[in-house]
Amino acid sequence: MNRRKVENIRDLNVKRRVTNEHVMIRYWELDKEYTELWRYMERVKLEIKLSRTEKLRTLQTKILLRLEDEAARLSRQREKYSRWSADLYYWMTLYDCASNRLRLVKSCKAAADDVADEFQTINFV
Repeated sequence: MNRRKVENIRDLNVKRRVTNEHVMIRYWELDKEYTELWRYMERVKLEIKLSRTEKLRTLQTKILLRLEDEAARLSRQREKYSRWSADLYYWMTLYDCASNRLRLVKSCKAAADDVADEFQTINFV
């Protein structure tokens, strides 16, 4: 992958936002897969309770173990994407706060300059 070094802080923030959107999309896909897998696991657990033969129960137990392994893998991936998104969100919020503060400082300086031009000094001689 050809990665271009970001030289401007605004471009970096845009890149963070795009990356965060992709990370969140992937997180919700994993969450959906995990929910479906959980439903399958619950169904297999119920079938194990209702099975009458030992051979069938053993087969379903093996299936359940594979499903639990897959659920653990999906859970770890979801957690990883959640942490990535939280980190990106922190840096985006930090950038937004800093840019809002700069805008406020600039507007206050502009307002102070306008007020300074309006008032004239009074000389008491």
